[in-house]
Amino acid sequence: MLMHPVLLSSRSSRAFMLLQYTAKLLIPVLTWRARVAGNGPSAAAISLARLAVKISDFRTLWRLGGLPPIIAWASAIERTPTKSMTIKTIERLQALAMLIFYPLEHASYLASHKIIRLPRTLPFSSNKAPLDVKVLISRLGIWSTRAWAVYVMLQLVRLRVEWKILRAQGRKAKKEASENLDAEAIHKQREEFSKKREAILGDAAINLAYLPLTVHWSLESGLYKNEILSGIFGMAAAVYSMKASWKAAA
Repeated sequence: MLMHPVLLSSRSSRAFMLLQYTAKLLIPVLTWRARVAGNGPSAAAISLARLAVKISDFRTLWRLGGLPPIIAWASAIERTPTKSMTIKTIERLQALAMLIFYPLEHASYLASHKIIRLPRTLPFSSNKAPLDVKVLISRLGIWSTRAWAVYVMLQLVRLRVEWKILRAQGRKAKKEASENLDAEAIHKQREEFSKKREAILGDAAINLAYLPLTVHWSLESGLYKNEILSGIFGMAAAVYSMKASWKAAA
């Protein structure tokens, strides 16, 4: 199975992600406590909000180097043989989604920091009236997140396919084990099956956490109004990502 580099990051980046979404969860709690106590705006909540913004900016900046690995991954998909054409097709679509995601996110980020200038009119549009730059940046961000949401949905489909394949392999191994009295070989097969099972379930947990986030950010009006949910989903994705990283390094 090919390891896809989509949104892969170092352990430190995952730690920053956990810190960012922990802050997002604490901000409304601190704000509510300050309101109940009648103390006015919470200084701690304001500081955490600023910290969360800075971390988000850093993580987006870090992803500016994400496109070359995606191109390499897309190329590797075609060179690597696979037993499942379904998985290969899903990987191709995922690579395409990320080849859309990264350039759009890069353009949105760089334009928001006034590093590049965006055209004031949309190509292939009959309306040539100049658009507001902030509107263009927002649209780029929304469309980049839609590409990411497509990737996440495809990953969940892929994991379901891999789960079915793993279960079929498990049944086959169980049948072979009943005919094979080699205890060591049976134990090794069970360990390998268990590791693959944990990897699939862990990846599913990460992407199930990302799914509502990406859909929420893909909609102009959002999926929900309470941003505490973003903190919960983001923290869950960060925790499961760090857990997967620790297991991979073990």
